[in-house]
Amino acid sequence: MKKILLVSIMSMLTIGKMCAQITPLVPTVTVTPATACTPPSCNGTATVTSVTGGTPPYTYLWNIPLAPQMTATATGLCPGTYQLGVFDSSSPVPNQGQQMVTVTCNTANGVNSIFTEETINVFPNPAFDEINIEINSMQLGSITLVIRNILGDVTYNGNTDVNFLKKLDVSSLPNGVYTIEFLSREKSTMAKFIKQNL
Repeated sequence: MKKILLVSIMSMLTIGKMCAQITPLVPTVTVTPATACTPPSCNGTATVTSVTGGTPPYTYLWNIPLAPQMTATATGLCPGTYQLGVFDSSSPVPNQGQQMVTVTCNTANGVNSIFTEETINVFPNPAFDEINIEINSMQLGSITLVIRNILGDVTYNGNTDVNFLKKLDVSSLPNGVYTIEFLSREKSTMAKFIKQNL
């Protein structure tokens, strides 16, 4: 009985020591969006430039839907938000950390945008059953609307003209934060809304 008790105590102390040695990793990420993104191109890049804490070398996991990547640099990224996981070489339990990374597209040089953040109005916010998306622009053209959830999954994708008020039914969407991407040939910009149940 004493031997069994002693082994149990030593095991608990070992587990406690292992837990005490686990430290969070703090990754630093540099995001490089496309300098002349033409929707629906997916040519964004995000690179881990440094990691604080833990024992190198590190391994990485980019949570990209249907195409996870396990390198320090993730490529071919569409506009959206991605989760990065970082793991070190500690044994037997590796330290880990995570970071949320948002990728957007820059405006093409020398080209006037048909819309800016000031011309976009999304209401009500929070939204319950329906959301209104309004764009007022002095120029003519068409854009693509893409709505994504926090995981980057597309919940809506459609084309429309500028200078419009569009009503979308969001009653079937789960509660959470969503991004609306406004994509033209010259520029992309984003807005956010919150879906809540009544």
